Amino acid sequence: MQPSIATPANASALLQLSKFIPQYMGYSPSQPNTDDKVFREHIQLEWNNCRKMLETSRATISNVAEARKEELDSLITEFDVIESDLRASPTGDFSRKVGNLQSVGHKTLEDLISLDLELVESIQGLKIDLQVWITSDPANQSNFSAIMARITGFRGKYSSRRSLINGVPLNVIRGSPSKKSVKWFQVLSLFVSIAAVGVTIYFNLR
Repeated sequence: MQPSIATPANASALLQLSKFIPQYMGYSPSQPNTDDKVFREHIQLEWNNCRKMLETSRATISNVAEARKEELDSLITEFDVIESDLRASPTGDFSRKVGNLQSVGHKTLEDLISLDLELVESIQGLKIDLQVWITSDPANQSNFSAIMARITGFRGKYSSRRSLINGVPLNVIRGSPSKKSVKWFQVLSLFVSIAAVGVTIYFNLR
């Protein structure tokens, strides 16, 4: 694909992302946008690696406090819920979206790159928090809380990414004021994305 044109708004993010995902070059205003697939595969792989850390920990906690076992079960449940969400779109939301458009606005592409970086950095932070939790005193509840907060943040960012792809401006997603009017279908798309996450969580926790 043709690389995205570097601008002051996305050059730094592109550089940081390329350190984590060497094949990542950003998005083009027109097809094909194969970096969406590259990004999603990276996220899924990293998420699975984090879950493997928990599975490895499970084998070593037989003599640990019951509270730690409960924390582990809670974390694995959270990971499974999001893993299911990550698998829900095997062909990519972005690929389907651009298939129906002549082009995608530069601002949307810049915001998408920004969200991609936030998600990658969120997983990197999660890996660090998991390592701290695995090796920490079971009585220290703050480590568990940090992981849960990180997971919640990741879920929110991933939901924001879907809403952005579906046409909702990033400032609307984040509740920032905008001079532009918001079209009804953009708001509807945001609610649909949130509802989809809720349904996924509900069925995975039944």
